[in-house]
Amino acid sequence: RYNNTSLAAQGVRIKHDGNVGIGTTAPAQQLHLTGSIRMPNTTSTTTGIIYKDTSRFIHNYQHPTGDTAVPAGLNTFVGISAGNLSMGSTATSVSHGSYNSGFGYQALNSLTTGYSNTAVGREAGEDITTGYSNTMVGKSAGSNIIGGIRNVFIGDAAGLINTSGNYNTIVGYNGLRQNATGAANTAIGSLSLENHTASAGNTALGYQSLRYLTTGQYNIAIGYFA
Repeated sequence: RYNNTSLAAQGVRIKHDGNVGIGTTAPAQQLHLTGSIRMPNTTSTTTGIIYKDTSRFIHNYQHPTGDTAVPAGLNTFVGISAGNLSMGSTATSVSHGSYNSGFGYQALNSLTTGYSNTAVGREAGEDITTGYSNTMVGKSAGSNIIGGIRNVFIGDAAGLINTSGNYNTIVGYNGLRQNATGAANTAIGSLSLENHTASAGNTALGYQSLRYLTTGQYNIAIGYFA
């Protein structure tokens, strides 16, 4: 189609092979653009979403009304089923259901009023509902956090079972894996504090350090298998 009789002034072109060009007369792909794509913010299941097949893939969902406060939004989700399309529906503060970033399959897909969470990796932070200010990097990192706050979990399955523990800092595969409610623990090293479940204030530095500690608190272990 032409916007006038001049080929040079053509705005949209559909080639015989099905390629569509917008701003170009020689589209090299099924859709070839020379400018930007503009979409509205994601405020419903049918607005502002890029799908991969039938699954949501990229969106920035912001609940349009909240409960007694309208969420600020500013979320970013990239990955199949990352984020969800209902967070913030019970918001009583503009921060609820806002400022979250999820990258990876099902990352942060259970959020309700949780905010300021960052999750990178398959199923990272998958079960967070009300937790906030958590950082999770790695497959299944912090995937069972529900209401925990200000945790840092870096490594595959780091902090996997953590549900409501707060202020934990973990770097390493399976670090603090079994911890459910323990708080203020620090572990650096794969499998460090792996079997710890509930207590607080432990520091483990080194591969498998304090691996078999379960409920002890205020311990310090430094070194390989310490």
